[in-house]
Amino acid sequence: MANNKKKPQDTSLEGRVEALEEKVSDQEARILSLEEDVTELDDRVEALEAGGSVEPPVEPPVEPPVEPPVEPPLEPGEGPVIKGAKINGQTQPDGDGPSLAARLKDGDVLWLPPGKWTATMSIRAPNVRVTADEPVDGEWPTTLSCKGIRPSGDKGVIQAVGDNLTIENLELCDAEISAAMGQNAAGIRIEPQIKVTMRFLHIHDCQMGLLTYNNRLTIEDCWVHDNGTPDPARSGQEVYISGGTAAGTLAEASAVLRRCRVTCGPNAVHAVKSRGAVTEIEDCDLTGNGSTATRKGGNVVNVPDGGDVTISTTRIVNPAGNQQSNIFGYGVESASAPGREVVFDRVELIRDSGNIFLYNHAALTPEASLEIIDSTYQTGSGRLELTGWQEVRGEFASAS
Repeated sequence: MANNKKKPQDTSLEGRVEALEEKVSDQEARILSLEEDVTELDDRVEALEAGGSVEPPVEPPVEPPVEPPVEPPLEPGEGPVIKGAKINGQTQPDGDGPSLAARLKDGDVLWLPPGKWTATMSIRAPNVRVTADEPVDGEWPTTLSCKGIRPSGDKGVIQAVGDNLTIENLELCDAEISAAMGQNAAGIRIEPQIKVTMRFLHIHDCQMGLLTYNNRLTIEDCWVHDNGTPDPARSGQEVYISGGTAAGTLAEASAVLRRCRVTCGPNAVHAVKSRGAVTEIEDCDLTGNGSTATRKGGNVVNVPDGGDVTISTTRIVNPAGNQQSNIFGYGVESASAPGREVVFDRVELIRDSGNIFLYNHAALTPEASLEIIDSTYQTGSGRLELTGWQEVRGEFASAS
């Protein structure tokens, strides 16, 4: 409760004198303030009598309140979430890659906005299309990077699980897992026995570029390069089409590559390695590993289990630094895949120096045949050798 009692007055002579002095002091201060006001009014009257104008008194400036510092806005993709993604044209709440993928249902279309997003996702719903704005002049507007984060399922930037998926118009990079986990994180990792179409993808700086397992694949207009791991005990691949090992499944694995550019970085062994029963490479540019530092280079195209292979309107380059002369290797591990027909149709084989070998491991696939149609080779001072084929139809013309 407030104390409302008044302070008792000092009625002594000294107290009364002190109170009078305080009153006099207050009156003198008021008189001084009034004198200043009178002086100001006299100045204004004199100005008016002289025909001048009188400026209004200037109020002292009011200092604006101090606002807290404003942080600069994040550039697109810098944050931990993807902002502005759409599913079937409807803008989604901000979320990371897994939360966006979890919203997908059968037949949905996920559009990812421009930006470099630190993101990874597993696509589990079937018949889904994951897309973004198309690349322009070799630049991809939308990038998904696993820099500093764990790839989805410890598999890749994108893990494809649902059947009949389409993935397009994306740059995918920086997927990495530990040696204990296999050191094989990919730009796209495709789970067994599903159909996937990939278009206009840029995949780089992962431990594997594209890693599949017994799938039906269409790969079009993609650029895959500089994937692999520096670990000398590990073999990275740019495009690895695995046929699987379960009985009765190898015949289902197939891959079609069209208008792709695949270039081995210093830590990749093969540009294309296919264990599929059917492999078609059309209108592509394939370059092997020429690094003399890592010395990891192998066949530019490796088909280790046999199968039917058609390569057409394609340029295959084996750099001089590659210690492996076999630009194309066939049946070097097993005869598991059905089919033994290999066709080179309007293909250019190039090596600046050294020999070019197209090699079939006759001990495993003795019935393999090679057909050559309107194709050329260029070796500088080297030679072309076709080794181990049961039958060779046609020949390569020298372009040296």
